[in-house]
Amino acid sequence: MWKNYLKVALRSIRNQKFYASINIFGLTVGMATALLILMYISDEVSYDRFHKDADRIYRLGITGRLAEQDFNMATCAEPMARTLVEEVPEIEDAVRIRPINKVIVQYQDKAFTEEWVLLADSNFFSFFTFNLIEGSSDDVLRGPNKMVLTESAARKYFNYQGKGDTSPLGKIILYGTRAVACEVTGIVQDPPANSHFTFNMLQSMETWEDSRRNQYTSNSSYTYYRVAANANPAIQSKLDAIVDKYVGPEIQQYLGISMDEFRQQGGAYKYVPERLIDIHLMSTFGDQILPNGNIQYLYILVPSVCLSL
Repeated sequence: MWKNYLKVALRSIRNQKFYASINIFGLTVGMATALLILMYISDEVSYDRFHKDADRIYRLGITGRLAEQDFNMATCAEPMARTLVEEVPEIEDAVRIRPINKVIVQYQDKAFTEEWVLLADSNFFSFFTFNLIEGSSDDVLRGPNKMVLTESAARKYFNYQGKGDTSPLGKIILYGTRAVACEVTGIVQDPPANSHFTFNMLQSMETWEDSRRNQYTSNSSYTYYRVAANANPAIQSKLDAIVDKYVGPEIQQYLGISMDEFRQQGGAYKYVPERLIDIHLMSTFGDQILPNGNIQYLYILVPSVCLSL
């Protein structure tokens, strides 16, 4: 029976070559378009899922209102990472990162303006899943003036050809306009494209003096936390208590009013957790490290796949 269907189809194509060509071309374009859309959708929904325990990791942002101006930011105060671990039992670990762009980095006669340098806490490699090729994950970012290079950066400065080649660990590079000496302590595989933040170099957070500030209303670092396995991730009430405990006294100091009075006058200050795997498509904070995608585009494109077929 299938042979008869095939014969009929081939006979129809021979007898109506022009119309058959149009139909085959249209089908090919439709399938190719659908495939490209599916590849795009697959890439967009894959962001940050390569991290171990990605479903238990959150980024903490802030929304509020001050002086009749609304604000929403993806950054937090420097002491928040420590406070989360110490005062919220459901949280087992937290880490901070801070991007610094367009920094001059030198090694001997080579000098480049690096677009993506991240300051990162010493637990960065135990928290996130990036492939550290050389160096100890516990030590590479411990202490001031430590620097981890991506493979691309190591190749650029030291002609590094991969593990087994002459290692640049222990070399000294000069960082910034003040030419601060930093020791190369690790080599990491280039971050994947489906990460909501990227980097060419990682510098130890302790290098930045302000990382030790204990001020809760100065927000300049991105803070991530990981909820313990089987713990309840709904911790909003505890975050609200942190606002009252630490932000309230600073509002009293700077504005001369209590937190209750601040709220009665229309002010607001709230910590807002967002899941790591939701950041790329769903985060509405304005100060993203990299431009976000938009979940609405996917809602539009999914029906388009069906129409293309």
